[in-house]
Amino acid sequence: SIFTGLYPSEHGMTHWKYRLGKVTTAAEFFHAEGWRTAAFTPMETLLKLGLGAGFDVTKSPPYTQIGDQVILAGGDAVNAAALPWLTASSDQPFFAWVHYYDAHRCYGRQGPEWSGRYAQRDDPAVGATERWYQLTPEKRAALGLTPAQTQLMKDKYDGGLAFLDDR
Repeated sequence: SIFTGLYPSEHGMTHWKYRLGKVTTAAEFFHAEGWRTAAFTPMETLLKLGLGAGFDVTKSPPYTQIGDQVILAGGDAVNAAALPWLTASSDQPFFAWVHYYDAHRCYGRQGPEWSGRYAQRDDPAVGATERWYQLTPEKRAALGLTPAQTQLMKDKYDGGLAFLDDR
């Protein structure tokens, strides 16, 4: 929606399994006006679903696979991909999408400096795997989460946001 100015019901990308409809993206608009365009995202799937349209350069740092869990590249890897392009000398204006995923799962993956930043206590197991994702009230009950564990998840998310602000 940010790239098109349209609601999901208008551009068609209402779920991860749907492609972006035949609409003009911001990158396509800027590219047509002669701007340099680049996208840097740890989630290559988004580019393949249509969000890569209009970008001259697209880069996705590699992910890590641990068992059945995919861990997307962190902010440092995204910056390593983006900064050379962003700092390249050019008189041409540019449009860049630098997309981070660090505040999302796995929660607390930035280490105790960040995951424990807002927490009264830390438990490395809380948020460490996919089972902690999308914690609806029903899922919290099924996992037997205590109010303290639920608060710890919120604190780790806030630590992930602080990490992103730092990057």
